[in-house]
Amino acid sequence: MLLTKNTKRISIKEFGINADSEVTGLNDTFNPNIPTKKEYFFDVTALQDILAFMTMPDDSAYWLWGLHGTGKTSMIEQVCSRLNWPCYSITGSATMEIEDLLYQNRIQADGSTTVDLNALAKAFHFGGVFLFNEIDLVHPSKLTALNEILSGNTLIIPGIDETLHKHEAFRFIVTANTNGSFDEESGISFEGTESMNIAFMDRFIVNQYHYLPEVIELQILTGF
Repeated sequence: MLLTKNTKRISIKEFGINADSEVTGLNDTFNPNIPTKKEYFFDVTALQDILAFMTMPDDSAYWLWGLHGTGKTSMIEQVCSRLNWPCYSITGSATMEIEDLLYQNRIQADGSTTVDLNALAKAFHFGGVFLFNEIDLVHPSKLTALNEILSGNTLIIPGIDETLHKHEAFRFIVTANTNGSFDEESGISFEGTESMNIAFMDRFIVNQYHYLPEVIELQILTGF
């Protein structure tokens, strides 16, 4: 649950919806990791789902899947931009290791090494959305290590003499071309994608994102 002192109420009109309701965002508007606000047409149903998750994730993570080019990543980034929510993103690959999400060793000019936090550790510790794009390109055996991070409240990074504590504004969101399975009715198989472990998928709220209706696409292309 977000502490009231760290939040502000934001008009839903910021999302292009002509209504008088408000949603919960963060009050720090100067964080450099907040995505730049751009023009974006939000699907109302998808927007309601992600806003509900951002406000009260209930220890869950969020899996947004859909065909290539539907705007999954852009939607998350533009939600963050309007909520003043920092966003740390990374794109998955077949060669990725979980350590790549957490930290990297950097060699100093004097030959010594320091440990820098990577996207997941930054979002976990400082607060923000960790946006894991194309997660289904990563082998599921490597992703099992995320279970402990998602369920726990602390994180230990090798080489750092402190325990990182989960920030109240930490949110874990992934995008994918599949829903984690290759069920013909509910998921689509893409070359290079992996079918996920059921126990891992149980941690996610799973929603599909669709292409915009043709009439809306035409309006965007013609500048309304």
